Amino acid sequence: CRETKYVQHSSNIPAAVQKEEDYNWCRVQCDELPKGLTEEDRVKDVIATHEKPLTCGMNACCFLPYIVTKNANGDVIGKTQFVCDGCCFVPKYDIFEANGQKKYRLRPDTCVGGLCVRCRCGGAKGKCLRVPYVVRDPTTYEPLKGNDGQEDAQVTNLWAGFKNECCTQRDAFHLVFPDNATPEDKLVLTGSAILIDVLEVENQDNGGGD
Repeated sequence: CRETKYVQHSSNIPAAVQKEEDYNWCRVQCDELPKGLTEEDRVKDVIATHEKPLTCGMNACCFLPYIVTKNANGDVIGKTQFVCDGCCFVPKYDIFEANGQKKYRLRPDTCVGGLCVRCRCGGAKGKCLRVPYVVRDPTTYEPLKGNDGQEDAQVTNLWAGFKNECCTQRDAFHLVFPDNATPEDKLVLTGSAILIDVLEVENQDNGGGD
């Protein structure tokens, strides 16, 4: 499973690289950085970096995939680790604080006695068919609430629209943070969404996730 690094900015995507973000399915970025990205754009308004080293993929229970989140100063603030256990058909992730203490468990709801992932249907637009990864207590695995208690905290890959799904590499994610999440927790959960994207979404699209 490939090595990758994502830099998170608080500003908009630089105009020079917006077209590169829309490259279609038959093109591959071969350079380390997108074409047109200047050094000024690269370091402007950085709030976090998310770094994933070279690991095995989801199908192996050794050298498990993980992603480390660092703040703007380069200090580690958390890590998201793929979990391998007896329920191999239900992907799950543990989220750790900088000191190594487990903060959250990220896992979809299940059915068939906990053996299968439970899909959700019937939402509007991109939520018509989805698998929410619910943010849970690390000990009891009970869902944590977000959005002022109105819904479960979650990381969910949404349908990005026919054009984006078929002709570009754009993915859409819906993040609901736990009500008591700190700014650092939110950045780490953003890294969790990136790891899910690399391992599951890009892998399904044959984009090198495994």
